[in-house]
Amino acid sequence: MRSIGVMSIQLPNVRLTRTSSKNADVVLLGVVSKDGSDRIFGREEFDYVQALLARADITSSLDSVTRIPDPIVDTRTLLLVGMGTTDISSDTLRYCVGAAIRNAGNFSSLEIALPTSSIDEVNSIAEGALLGCYSFDDFRTATQKKNKQVRSISIVCDFGADDSTGRSRAIAEAVGLVKDLVNTPPNELSPDPEALQSCRSAQRCGTNENSNDRDSGESSESAKAAPVHPGWFASRIVPPSGKHTLPS
Repeated sequence: MRSIGVMSIQLPNVRLTRTSSKNADVVLLGVVSKDGSDRIFGREEFDYVQALLARADITSSLDSVTRIPDPIVDTRTLLLVGMGTTDISSDTLRYCVGAAIRNAGNFSSLEIALPTSSIDEVNSIAEGALLGCYSFDDFRTATQKKNKQVRSISIVCDFGADDSTGRSRAIAEAVGLVKDLVNTPPNELSPDPEALQSCRSAQRCGTNENSNDRDSGESSESAKAAPVHPGWFASRIVPPSGKHTLPS
């Protein structure tokens, strides 16, 4: 069973940068409606994309995603996502970035060049990007997994550090874990792999079997030294008799 943190396709690295690069496969820009016309919502260096909107029939409608060649850099493409009006909230940023990545097709590196005015907006963009990268790959071939892999995401902004997006990654990993459990067929989600999943998650959080067993009577020092064993979780999921019983 796929497990967040030990999955075959890791969530991509997210870094913050102050300047745009020509090495990204795809650059993500927004399209908004302003004064009755559609306008590019992006950093100043991408103002030249405005002339392409009418020719490519690109609109600001939410969920509309268009991928076109970059007329300036031959090796990259532009990913344009409709974002509605210019009244853009953090929720809109998160939703639109995620929708764009889910519908963008295959690429390895992404640069997000949306205007931001606070670190909260940057975190919303990072969260949406990581959530959009989720896919359930347990039953896909190696070729299919490789085609869907996004290795790096860069967010162009004027502030913040790479560790500023740690909360966004934690949220995306937690959401991915829940989706994995929901998407896994019941016949594949027996107590053993589920216990192993819980074990791995607990170890990542610095938790172990004794620190969760309040009746063990052991000191906190010995609890920290003891590793988590899947059997400890499994024993609490299925009774030793193998019969499922409901608490009285």
